[in-house]
Amino acid sequence: MTDTEQRREWVDISRGIGIVLVVVGHTLRGLVSSSVMINSTGMRFVDGWIYAFHMPLFFFLAGVFLPRSAQQPFGRFATRQFERLGYPYLLWGTLQSVLQILSSRYTNHAATASELWKIVYSPPMQFWFLYVLFLSNALFVALWKRRVTRLGILILAIFAFAVPSIISLGPWGVVYQICDNFIYIALGVALGPALLTALVSNPLKSYQSSLAPGERPSPLPTPRVVAGREAVRRIRIRAGCLLFSIFGYGIVSLYIYRPPMAAGQYFFKVSAAVVAYIGIGATISLSIALATFRIGPMMQYLGERTLPIFVAHTLASAAFRIGLDKILGITDPTIHLLGGIVVGIGVPLILVRLSETSSLPYLFQLPISQARRYLIQLPISQARR
Repeated sequence: MTDTEQRREWVDISRGIGIVLVVVGHTLRGLVSSSVMINSTGMRFVDGWIYAFHMPLFFFLAGVFLPRSAQQPFGRFATRQFERLGYPYLLWGTLQSVLQILSSRYTNHAATASELWKIVYSPPMQFWFLYVLFLSNALFVALWKRRVTRLGILILAIFAFAVPSIISLGPWGVVYQICDNFIYIALGVALGPALLTALVSNPLKSYQSSLAPGERPSPLPTPRVVAGREAVRRIRIRAGCLLFSIFGYGIVSLYIYRPPMAAGQYFFKVSAAVVAYIGIGATISLSIALATFRIGPMMQYLGERTLPIFVAHTLASAAFRIGLDKILGITDPTIHLLGGIVVGIGVPLILVRLSETSSLPYLFQLPISQARRYLIQLPISQARR
């Protein structure tokens, strides 16, 4: 396994864990809104636990890779951002809104045709994430191009996080969402270099770096011995990561079970951000620990397909719920929950397969740069057709 593959492994597994939590959370909320499931204390606890850190996790992971992307010319960066975020937002946000309008008497959230155009400035439902991430990435690049350091961006993010609690920033809710979430991107930017080199090392170099200054290895351990020591080190690291993930998720659980009720709004906001960071750390630790288990590659597979699952899962899960409840008359909560999760993940993966086989190549990404290169390579007579 190459260094790059090792660096990406924990990132994709973390994304896989996050997208599963997204599907579970949205499925649960859909079932509660449709009265298939009761909004019990346990249900509220699970909902609060998931939403405590799962979206901050995605902002954090996006921040880890942003400095590398920002090295591109701004025009190329903007093009790539539209391909990866803007296009699926417009396509799937519009599609979901249209289907919601057509089936409004069956859905949990009624919509009218007059609201369709609002997608330009008011993201529908879960698509707020793509909208806010797109603008937050643009904000980061604007700061990065002006040579603002990682620490400087983190300080500005902390300031932006605090400002809405002090003064009003106007009626546009997206501004507040950017202020609330840019701090996670900034921390991902700040910690990215350290995280991307974690658990990536050459066994022989690891041994040589452990020697005291001037100490000469005598005799030099064989590659098998060095590899064995490295394997033991990795086992210890993964065991420690597993313990930390349990500890971190325990803190998140305790916070949801006993939230700070008497504290002011600002303290509550800060404590929620701290808990989100703990949840992020626990998830990354868990992803490192799971890398050697069978579930690790499965989560990595889902993590590599996070965007398709994110944009398509709501339609799939909602259609499954409506079909069971309104058409077949099945109201068993367990069937609805498990089936909704499986369908919410499975249907997008099928669509991904169709997209990869070129049956539906523009389902999730608009390859502007590839189309431009193709047109450049064509003779003028063919390009004009």
